[in-house]
Amino acid sequence: MMTILLPALTVSFAAFCVWLTVRIVNRRERWAKRTLAGVVGLPALYVLSFGPACWLDSRDMLPLAKSAYVPMRQFANDGPEPLRSFLSWYSFVGSMEVEWIPVTDFGGVRQMPRAVCPPSPLQPAMNHD
Repeated sequence: MMTILLPALTVSFAAFCVWLTVRIVNRRERWAKRTLAGVVGLPALYVLSFGPACWLDSRDMLPLAKSAYVPMRQFANDGPEPLRSFLSWYSFVGSMEVEWIPVTDFGGVRQMPRAVCPPSPLQPAMNHD
């Protein structure tokens, strides 16, 4: 069922965007511009907000993130390798905690930040027995 449904939805979405673009170019209708901005902008905002939602979830500030981003988490776990690694990085890059360590240099001893990466929320914890 999904092998037919996903391509059909993709083609219909593309056709709808082309139809709206023709309305914008030929008739310069304001409602078509707003609709196209919403149709393209909302999915882009959803994808771009995945990282900050993971960051807030790692600080227990956004408990709804686990349920709202299930499709993105599934794509990050089962998608193509380049996108999997990017989404994994993007999901925990802002979740880093900073640990201050003393460093000795020519000016004496000073504190330098060192990023301590928590485990990725997408990957299961590794057991090193």
